[in-house]
Amino acid sequence: MSSPSPTMTDIAELADLVEVQPDATVSRTVLTAEGARLVLFAFDAGQELTEHTAAMPVVLTALSGHL
Repeated sequence: MSSPSPTMTDIAELADLVEVQPDATVSRTVLTAEGARLVLFAFDAGQELTEHTAAMPVVLTALSGHL
C-alpha cells in the first residue's frame, strides 16, 4: 500500500515548497491529478526554462519576482 501524498491546504504554502538555489533552476512536482500536474519552479537570476513540449495546456504564474 502506498503512502498518501501530502495535500496543500492553502495557496500561500506554494512558495514554501521550492527554494531558489544559486546559479540553478529548481523544479518540484507538487500535485498530480487526472489531466493536470502542478510543477513549481524557482529560478536564480539569469536562469531560464529550457524549451520543451507538454501534453496539456500550460499556465504560468509568478508567485514572486517577474518573468
